[in-house]
Amino acid sequence: MILFLQAKEKSILLQHTPQHTPIVVMNSLTKKKEELRTIHPQTLLWYSCGPTVYDHSHLGHARNYVSLDIIMRVLRHVFNYNIVHVMGMTDVDDKIIKRAAEEKITPADLAHIYEKDFIDDMKALNVQLPTVITRVTEASAAQSFL
Repeated sequence: MILFLQAKEKSILLQHTPQHTPIVVMNSLTKKKEELRTIHPQTLLWYSCGPTVYDHSHLGHARNYVSLDIIMRVLRHVFNYNIVHVMGMTDVDDKIIKRAAEEKITPADLAHIYEKDFIDDMKALNVQLPTVITRVTEASAAQSFL
């Protein structure tokens, strides 16, 4: 669920989690303003979907991840939150399998190439990388982290 965050004339997007904060969020599902509550004081646990890594990054990827980066920087530097950011990469699906067959490489090799490409692009845009990157092929590792 994506939420609209508003605090003292600062507006940003945020994922909601339950500790009282001075931040009010607009729940996009219920269309109601709600207090942002965290599980741990001054810490936000944030999950975001990463790309499906079967091709080069594009402007849509850049816009999404630059926007998230700006939001997280405001939360870190203005509101002094520690953010544990987990990003899930889709490293296996029909697009990856099809593209790998076309390129005559394994789906894992193709996903690795384009995941590295995505990370390099985000670094070039000065986007802070997530705390943890999980992959669909590592789903049990992601579940144990959460």
